[in-house]
Amino acid sequence: MKKLKNSAKLKFKNGEYKMAFEIFTKIIELDPFDTEAKISLLLCDYAIDNEEDANLLFELYNSAKSNNIGFSDELFEKLLQDTKVNLSQKSIVDNIFIDDSNIIEYKDFKQLVIDRGSFKVAFEDMIFSVKVVIDNKDDFIDFITQLLDNGYKNSALNYLESAALLFPHEEFFHKTIENFKA
Repeated sequence: MKKLKNSAKLKFKNGEYKMAFEIFTKIIELDPFDTEAKISLLLCDYAIDNEEDANLLFELYNSAKSNNIGFSDELFEKLLQDTKVNLSQKSIVDNIFIDDSNIIEYKDFKQLVIDRGSFKVAFEDMIFSVKVVIDNKDDFIDFITQLLDNGYKNSALNYLESAALLFPHEEFFHKTIENFKA
């Protein structure tokens, strides 16, 4: 298994994302609970559209693993499964980890907000049953702003803390977190 992982990581580093994706898929078939393979699979898929960001995340994750930083699996697993936000709009990985009938694109969610008359009503209608797919920074910032404006401070803070760790140079995330502390 270790040889497969090393091979897949090397393919990723060499920009062979589809080949790395195939190898990580094999690893998951052999061990469906391999968190590192799941995370790496997501990053392979993400790299197809966002190579620079995916490479940064891949290096961050592998560095955390190499240096035995305990939060790495938990943090990245949370991003994979938890918060109802996905990094990629039309993700191959969505077909593996997410039931397509339970996802909604952010633009469709915004239409739902209009139809329901408020963000709060729309958010509460779907909070436990639907995942919102957000594929760009501006929509993510809009989503966070809407959460804060509608009193969902804990949810917004959870999203922000995860995003701030992954994107340490993104000023909006850090400023907003600082506002919580003030």
